[in-house]
Amino acid sequence: MITVSEVIKNSCLRKYPVTCGLNGIDNEVIRSGIVDYEFSIEGYIEKNNSFGKGDFLISSLLFTHGDEEKLLDMVQKLVNLDVSGLAVKNIFFSSIPDRVRNFCDENQFPVVLFDNDIYFEDIVSDIDGLLKMSDWVNKAEHQIGIMLGDHLTRYEVEALARDMGFFKGSNARVYWIRTQQALSQNRMKKTVKEYANYFKEDRRSFLFKYRQFYVFMVIQDDENKKDSQVLLEEALRLAGHDFMQCVIGAGGVHDSMSELDFSLREAAWSCQVATLLNKSIMNYHDMGIWSVAAAHCKSPYMIEYAERYLSPLFSEKSDSTKDLLETLITTILCEGNSKISSKKLNIHDNTYRYRMNKIREKIDPNASDYIFYENASIAVKIYLLRHMDWNI
Repeated sequence: MITVSEVIKNSCLRKYPVTCGLNGIDNEVIRSGIVDYEFSIEGYIEKNNSFGKGDFLISSLLFTHGDEEKLLDMVQKLVNLDVSGLAVKNIFFSSIPDRVRNFCDENQFPVVLFDNDIYFEDIVSDIDGLLKMSDWVNKAEHQIGIMLGDHLTRYEVEALARDMGFFKGSNARVYWIRTQQALSQNRMKKTVKEYANYFKEDRRSFLFKYRQFYVFMVIQDDENKKDSQVLLEEALRLAGHDFMQCVIGAGGVHDSMSELDFSLREAAWSCQVATLLNKSIMNYHDMGIWSVAAAHCKSPYMIEYAERYLSPLFSEKSDSTKDLLETLITTILCEGNSKISSKKLNIHDNTYRYRMNKIREKIDPNASDYIFYENASIAVKIYLLRHMDWNI
């Protein structure tokens, strides 16, 4: 989405202030256009549907000949049509009249007053460029969503990858990035656009967004001398983020055309597990059984297994039962190390052993130590992945 604020900041209008309707600068802009003669013909606007929701219009107000009433009538009609904003050349009005200003303020309709230093065509060209870039960012995000969510043929993946700018005969690695602080969608889109412009001559690294995450893709071949992590750090620095303050999941290296969906999923799962384990970076190939759990945590069979296996710990709503669940989860996260687990739980070793014996009695009384840990590990991992706040 492009707003009036972004249109002004990123076009030749940037040096001109919003004279009224400042509270409307977050209005969405869908199209740009020039308006003048339409208001000089009685009933033309009503009959022809020339303008509508999301339009950002530019005008010299030639038809008004400096008549305040005609200007007010025009602005009222534009507001009724859900037009997003207006840029006015200061030919007939060196300032916006008070009545018009008050109306614009009340209706959150932003108006920018500009002079002879810029041309209508330049404003339209700048806005259209912003809209095309926004469409590109949205399209890429949609394509990533398709590859994450659907079981595609290799031909379909190749078509999507080609459309995103990748080429045959190369390998790609994907990094899934969660920033320390939540960012607005507009800020993320702006960062993606700026990165694309900065590296438009050398398309061996790509920055996209997907929902609240950045997605960084690096082409890895003999010509790409830079290490992929160096490129990643450079991209984050340009985006205004510290590499060490992000949570990053790294997918494996795959064919950039036919297997891009594999690397996307692996990177997303790696970031999910890194978030869960409080790690700054996680490589998919270092995740062990977590890679299986993350890939299948939405499977109805895995969900049913985890719920059934852990159900004895949920049957009683008591503090002691909560303690048992916390103890089991901590044990799995500490990879079965009893010393580290009891220290994290801040309990005595004897208390820890007592709790673990109670857990085994409740959920897996006949299993050996090895089998119990194996069964519990899968169930807890599925449980944690299912219950974390994660939106992919």
